[in-house]
Amino acid sequence: MAPTPPPPPVLKAFSLTTTPTPLPGGQGQSFLSGAAVIKFVGPIDAEEAEWTSYTLVSLPPSPYFTIPALIPTSTGHYVYEGWTAAHFCTGTDRPVGHWDELFLAARHFHKALEGVQEPEFLRRRMHPWARGDRVAWGEEAVDVVPPLAPMYEKLLSLRKDVIAVPAQ
Repeated sequence: MAPTPPPPPVLKAFSLTTTPTPLPGGQGQSFLSGAAVIKFVGPIDAEEAEWTSYTLVSLPPSPYFTIPALIPTSTGHYVYEGWTAAHFCTGTDRPVGHWDELFLAARHFHKALEGVQEPEFLRRRMHPWARGDRVAWGEEAVDVVPPLAPMYEKLLSLRKDVIAVPAQ
């Protein structure tokens, strides 16, 4: 099934005029329209996407990491009918051999987020990615189907405490 591109009112809200084409990878919800990437986040994740967008645009520029320039709608919001948009940035999907740079970028990104308060709604999220994140950090336990229990237990045994830094 082909992904559904954003409808004309969504393109108009972000001042995009080029016919969107699907981008490969991910969950099939991202499209390229001119020099912009437009992504469907859905109504459920709209609050998170709006908060994330406002948080990211508030960060100072850094030589260590790149945040694609987010495109606000004509109303000044970053989500319209479940869609977000940002200027396209080239990147790589092959981090192998670049671990030092990746960890340096992560440390600087973490520092840039220092003082950003976690909104309450993040703790209420129940989608699989949010639950997986809480399991990874030891904040939630889940029941798994019996065939996966040995692998799950093995993964849990590999977790290590992270140095004492504030959660963000």
